[in-house]
Amino acid sequence: MEVSRSLLLVPVVVLLALASESGGQSSQCTSRQQECQAIGTAYYQVTFQGDWVIPSPPENHRFSPLVGMTHSACATLWSPGEYASPGVREVAENGTNSTIRAEIMDYGDHSLSIVEAPGFELVELGSTTTNFSVDAFHPLYSAVAKAGPSPDWFTGIAGVSLCDMDEWLSTLEVNVFMWDAGTDHGRNYTSENVQSDPRQAIELLTPGSARSIVFASGAQSGIPIGRLVFSRISVDEDRIASNPNCQTCGRVGDRPGVHNCSCEEGCFSTGTAIYYVKLTTHWSNPPPPPVAEFSPLTAVSHSQCSVLWRNLVYATQGIQTVSETGNSSHLHAEIMNLGNHVGDMLTSGLIDSTGAVSGLIKVDQYHPVISLISMIAPSPDWFIGLDSIPMCSSNGWLQSVQYRLLPWDAGTDSELSFTLVNSPTFPHDRVTRIRSSTEPAGSVFSGREETPFATITFERVDLLDSPLPSSSSPTPCSSCNDTVHCTRSYDVITNNTLVAAFDTAECPGGFVSESNLIAYCIIAALCGIALGGVLVFVIAYYRAKQSKKNLYDPARGSSMSSQDASPQKTTSQKEYRSMMF
Repeated sequence: MEVSRSLLLVPVVVLLALASESGGQSSQCTSRQQECQAIGTAYYQVTFQGDWVIPSPPENHRFSPLVGMTHSACATLWSPGEYASPGVREVAENGTNSTIRAEIMDYGDHSLSIVEAPGFELVELGSTTTNFSVDAFHPLYSAVAKAGPSPDWFTGIAGVSLCDMDEWLSTLEVNVFMWDAGTDHGRNYTSENVQSDPRQAIELLTPGSARSIVFASGAQSGIPIGRLVFSRISVDEDRIASNPNCQTCGRVGDRPGVHNCSCEEGCFSTGTAIYYVKLTTHWSNPPPPPVAEFSPLTAVSHSQCSVLWRNLVYATQGIQTVSETGNSSHLHAEIMNLGNHVGDMLTSGLIDSTGAVSGLIKVDQYHPVISLISMIAPSPDWFIGLDSIPMCSSNGWLQSVQYRLLPWDAGTDSELSFTLVNSPTFPHDRVTRIRSSTEPAGSVFSGREETPFATITFERVDLLDSPLPSSSSPTPCSSCNDTVHCTRSYDVITNNTLVAAFDTAECPGGFVSESNLIAYCIIAALCGIALGGVLVFVIAYYRAKQSKKNLYDPARGSSMSSQDASPQKTTSQKEYRSMMF
């Protein structure tokens, strides 16, 4: 049965009901709405059609690029009656979307995708179109666009669902109105910038509104300035929805660990996939101090119901210790305590600021995600890492994937530069990504272009039939001393071309640093020189013994006289000493 809807006149009360708390997620929310049981991933086209007639528009009136997201019920872009976030304020006042994009990314697994469409001028009836996807855990769509010129007015929708019980809507049409962000006190299209102090909540602009004089007296209320038209393109029933509850149970306020949640793994790939992992560091911006490096890397494959660290979650003692000192022993103990939620673990030695480490890690159906962390050293509490990246897709285990590693703040120290000076943050803040736009003026990141500190690649090199043992957490490879004991060779193939060849380790861990390989070669050369010296000593000793035996010459048939023997014996002793030393 095809399902369609038309919301030609959306009352304010409906919008209020659709929206949840602004600028954050409720700790009581359930990511999967009870009414959405639709299967698979649905793909939509959305067209924003401008129809700005009332209030009477100024010349060259226009809409900025439409920016929004598909999301769960635990995420909110904006909400009537709530304060605008910095990102919504930037859109409403300037028509730019860099901050709101960062806010969407900060929702992590509760945001499925960022949805953007170009802006347009309304010389004639204008429109803009883009595509997006939704699933059962992310059935909602929210968006904003500046209505300009104006002080802080915008249009958009908040939390409209594309799901109707167990079906995806075939079409949907939603009228959009003009809203005041509550951040600028201007009341006309061309008012000067006057910041609202105190700022006010988001409010619908209507005739008689104290925030605007653009509506003519007695003008009709509830006239839209445009509409959003959604058309379903297709549904991929085989694409498994990603459960953000599985990724972020107790996300706000709770600490990482194993959570009591209904965890739908969403991974049906069989066997054990082995990945070749290479971390390449390229610390350049901000410029590193004279002595700069990264602490030993810890990488773990684990279940989706366990968390090593997470954005907007307080750091554990282990994460704090790594990010402040680089010592990972406490973190390894926390990993061991996760029990059979951990599949495999890899560790490395120290990593140069522009260097590389590589190694192997295993994943299976029950441990399909990978998390990792390494301290940016020296720093107060900054690190690079990944949180629960999935190696499994609807088509099986990923063949290859690459990530850029940006800097994170553990929220436990308040220093602003590359230093080991201890200035504890009390109480602790949550883990957040370091962004130049939000850093204090004294920070080394303030005003700088955001560039990655490292790049990490995962290349699948083998697939075993049996899953990983899940009875206990693997033991870190300490006895191997970060060296590789070869048991089986693997080749990394990309586009049918051999790009790397390496061997597995007998131990469960063991990243091998490329700089360490050079050291191993030097040590091997020194050992060769030492063995050569021992061999020379043995030969010399043997020749000395032969010289002693020659003091008596059987060919002469008699013993040497004391006069003859004495100088010959002396000569023999000198030869022996010279051979010995």
